[in-house]
Amino acid sequence: MIKRIFVYAAIAFAFIITTEGCQNMSRNQQAAKTMQPEVIYHIFLRSFYDSNGDGIGDINGI
Repeated sequence: MIKRIFVYAAIAFAFIITTEGCQNMSRNQQAAKTMQPEVIYHIFLRSFYDSNGDGIGDINGI
């Protein structure tokens, strides 16, 4: 009888602990809806002109 009560208590405890993380999902979903699409440019400096002679492209070479 005590073993059965312990098992039910352990299951209830595990259920309560795992449902705590579900509340944060709505915050993440809300943040995803409010984000605006944006454009990001990445410049590979090494592929541009080498203005100072060190063998690697630099900002002045852009």
